[in-house]
Amino acid sequence: MVVNRSNQTVQGDFANNKSSPDREGHLFNVGNVSLFEPGLSGIAAIEVSAPWVYPGTTTRYQRLLIYNTLDAGHPYALDLFRVKGGKVHDYLMHGSMAFDETAACTLPLQKIDKPYPMLLPNEKWTEPRAMGDTFPLYGAFREVGAGRPRDWWDVVYREAGGNLGTRLIMPGDERTTIYLGRSPAPCRLGFKRERGKEARFYDFWRPALIVRREAAEDLDSLFIVVIEPLQGSSAIKGCRRLPLNRDDPEHVALAVSFVDGREDVVLVDMNAPGITGKPASAEGVVTADGACALKGRIGVLSRKAGSEKKFLIAGTAFSAAGKSLTGAPAFSGTITGAVRPPYAFAGYALVTDAELPEGDTLKGRWMSLTFGAYAVVPGSRGTYPAEIKTQEGITGMFQIERVVRQQGKTYISTADDHGLAIEGGNTVEQMRPLRTFKGLPRFEILLSASQ
Repeated sequence: MVVNRSNQTVQGDFANNKSSPDREGHLFNVGNVSLFEPGLSGIAAIEVSAPWVYPGTTTRYQRLLIYNTLDAGHPYALDLFRVKGGKVHDYLMHGSMAFDETAACTLPLQKIDKPYPMLLPNEKWTEPRAMGDTFPLYGAFREVGAGRPRDWWDVVYREAGGNLGTRLIMPGDERTTIYLGRSPAPCRLGFKRERGKEARFYDFWRPALIVRREAAEDLDSLFIVVIEPLQGSSAIKGCRRLPLNRDDPEHVALAVSFVDGREDVVLVDMNAPGITGKPASAEGVVTADGACALKGRIGVLSRKAGSEKKFLIAGTAFSAAGKSLTGAPAFSGTITGAVRPPYAFAGYALVTDAELPEGDTLKGRWMSLTFGAYAVVPGSRGTYPAEIKTQEGITGMFQIERVVRQQGKTYISTADDHGLAIEGGNTVEQMRPLRTFKGLPRFEILLSASQ
């Protein structure tokens, strides 16, 4: 996702693999994982936010991916990307780096008759001569056609002379423009150049798609993309958005229909309180006909030939097809200590006063820690990256091995070294980048259910 046609901000020596313990002039702008469900009988999900990739421009940069492998032969992913801020939002999807592909779009496209169709009038193309050269990146898009979708549309990348590919299915609206062309693939996987032969920028090409939304200012976008990997023909017949009982930009209800008669209904609440700062919706996501209702983040109903399966991720209730699936509330609390071996009864563990199920009940689940404020270290000239002096809301994810209760304390044993210490009421990293966070971290363990 590119905002205002510009690169994401990369600050400090860490970006160049020249990190030092003093962290001078570095802004930590990698993504924060706010939700992770590695696998729930065919449904998996991950959510990442990156609030500092466009500092001063974006106030939201959030991506939620739901992976559906209920039919292992015909999997697909639902990609939900929410961006707020800036004037131009570009969702990009390139073709394969491993083999040549063709591209076909169901939307009629009008060719842009220019040698560099995506450059602005004030931009000039600079021919790259070697790896690492700088040039206006949008000039790399060639042979571009454009169109404005009013309804659902798709594009298919297909292996030249083969049956592998990718299908992208998206809804259209009055603010969206589609650009489909091709761009160079200078790092072809598995391709070895001859010794002494100069690397050429145009040795290989791949399809390139830009889905653009524009506004005068403070653009707020939600991109909805169904991504289907192909090995042969597509299994998806079509997609549609389901009307909701009330208009809420955070709520999504989508139906995916298959050629074999199966239909998946997916309800999603994009409001992650840790990202938006808003409390969770009390009413939840409810379809206009009342057939499906979700209190939580993700609910999935899959039905085919009289059978049905339901999945609930990070929620307390999901009702569909007249039946309800309930889930346990998330566990949360404050981490008050951190231990590492030789505490043999717990191994690597984080300590809390909160009561959690003992033993292996939570084994394999992931615990998210939200750290306190991090004081950004100024650069050698005393300046701060992007003029940001404090970063709030940095997170970390830790897999749980088991829970031990001893002497009135709960020890959450982690599968790997958590690398943390609690010193003087602050949280201190014991490994690089050796940051210190103010205060004690809060933890959350999200739960899932299926039937």
